[in-house]
Amino acid sequence: PVPVNPLAVFGLYCLGLGYLVIRSARVPRVIGLLLMFGGLSWLTFASASIAHRLVPWTTAAGAIPEIILTLWLILFGVRESAAPETFGRRQHV
Repeated sequence: PVPVNPLAVFGLYCLGLGYLVIRSARVPRVIGLLLMFGGLSWLTFASASIAHRLVPWTTAAGAIPEIILTLWLILFGVRESAAPETFGRRQHV
């Protein structure tokens, strides 16, 4: 099997997380956009030659959105949604 750099897999995770944050109303959308941009930067580690040339910038571009999300969640938590909670409840028809 071909070895895969774990940071490239982490890039896929960041893309998915960024998408979910953008779709959510509980965390600012700009954080989701930053996470998706960071995910793209982590995906450069799929190619060793590209990663070797861009490593200082791609690392910063990937790490900064993660730090921002972490700080946001620590300081502010998630916003209360105006929509009623339906997870785990039965809907009466």
